[in-house]
Amino acid sequence: QPMTTHLTDGDTLSWYQKRDALVRVWIWFSISVSITHGCVTACVGLASVALGKHLGGVSSAILFFSYAITALVGSTWLTYSFGLKWSIVTSLLLLCVYVGAFLVATLSPSLSWPAAIIGGVLGGVAAGWLWTAQGLYFSRIAKYSVTARTTTNTTVKDGRKECKDTASDDTQAKEDKKPSSSQWDDSEANSLLSGIWGGIYVAAEVITRGISSVIFTYSGFGSTFGVFTALAVVAALSTILLPTPPEMKEEQLNEEHAEETKVGGRNSSDTQQKRQAKGPSYVRGRWSEKLIATGNLLYKSAVIRYMSTFNILFGVSLTFADQYMNAEIVAEGLGVSTVGWMTALVPVTAVLGSYPLSILGRTPSGKRIGLWIGGSIFLVVGIIAFSATPNQLRGLRYGIVFMYILLGAGRAVFETTNKAALVDFFPGEEATAAFSNLHTWSGLAFGISFIVYEYISQVAMGVIIFLVATLTIVSIWRVYEITGEPRVTKEGEKVVHDKHDSSVISGLDGKESVEIGTISVVEQQMTHVV
Repeated sequence: QPMTTHLTDGDTLSWYQKRDALVRVWIWFSISVSITHGCVTACVGLASVALGKHLGGVSSAILFFSYAITALVGSTWLTYSFGLKWSIVTSLLLLCVYVGAFLVATLSPSLSWPAAIIGGVLGGVAAGWLWTAQGLYFSRIAKYSVTARTTTNTTVKDGRKECKDTASDDTQAKEDKKPSSSQWDDSEANSLLSGIWGGIYVAAEVITRGISSVIFTYSGFGSTFGVFTALAVVAALSTILLPTPPEMKEEQLNEEHAEETKVGGRNSSDTQQKRQAKGPSYVRGRWSEKLIATGNLLYKSAVIRYMSTFNILFGVSLTFADQYMNAEIVAEGLGVSTVGWMTALVPVTAVLGSYPLSILGRTPSGKRIGLWIGGSIFLVVGIIAFSATPNQLRGLRYGIVFMYILLGAGRAVFETTNKAALVDFFPGEEATAAFSNLHTWSGLAFGISFIVYEYISQVAMGVIIFLVATLTIVSIWRVYEITGEPRVTKEGEKVVHDKHDSSVISGLDGKESVEIGTISVVEQQMTHVV
């Protein structure tokens, strides 16, 4: 990697070994991806208004179906074939094509159908690929944040770099017999980084959705989509210089396996039960193994199946706003120029909710509670949708903002708690197949909803949201029955669970586990706090 940090005594430390550098790179990554994707989501929100409800629905459906298929069968292979960095760069540039398709459709109405279809296909492939790569990038950054150093006060001893104050070396931690107050555990790293991501991501969406109303008011849709295309391209190109953390190495696997054997319990019945619930992991091996990892994990992992319900709920709920409320309630009741401002309330609320959710996620049951909160919020949206008539919602005029605020609160849980929980369950390289699965479910939910919602009533939409929300709340309870509630005890740096030993938490056999640095498996158990 080109980035290094100079230490005392002429030594150097790679950027991914220093926490401050990791956080700065993560912010850079979050800003670049968020701007590009913010332009995409603004276009999705305007699709039914700018292209017409029929073409807008078709375009969005193609986008999300393509996204779901790519996430399921191709994103894992693409990510490892292109490499993490060029997967990010290429997928972002393909998303720019989707945004540019709206510009073409607006300037040349005769090309609107082919532009919308081609843009939807390429945009869906890009999104499925991007979010799998984003999940892996997030997981690696979080892992290295745990082992990274927080001071430049170092010495060189026996050819090895050692930190005098806050070294993350497991041997040093065991010698000291107490944890460093400034050192992160896995759950804390996941929660903090997901909070940074969620805040920046939805803030970018607030800006793009907000300026869409301003630009449309003065210049129309042509200028709006022109500005979005330019912003997306600039942000995507900025990732060419983005450094990426390296993949976990073979010798690090061996250290984890030795520690896991030392801890014991690998062959217990609890271990086997948890492995079956979590499913297999194809971290290493040929590209074909990585390609089938996503589908195999879906088939064998109960954790993935239960977690997928929240992603489905997010899809059916947000489509209710993008496909129905924007066009039928807001545009008809308040005017087209109000749509951008109104939809901006969703990411605004998500921004405000991301930080408290990040704090909540660092408590023992925080992520479980956060996911329950998200499911309950969408449950309320469903109840309102099937109990109120369209005319009643239009009659609220600007009072309809409360619906977008509710959707934004649910969005905050999806962007922060949901993703941090997934990384907790599937750390390191395991995150690739796990993110592929869950993005497949949300993509299918969006795609099917964009088609079905055009032909059903508001009451039917509300019933669908209500039923999926109920299923989600039950599923979140069930996934914790499988994994067990975490209980933290301090023995040096060790963290243990009430129900399961270290090999249970890893969910893998000795040939498939992956870990970072010299931190033991027992210490890594906090990665799975949900």
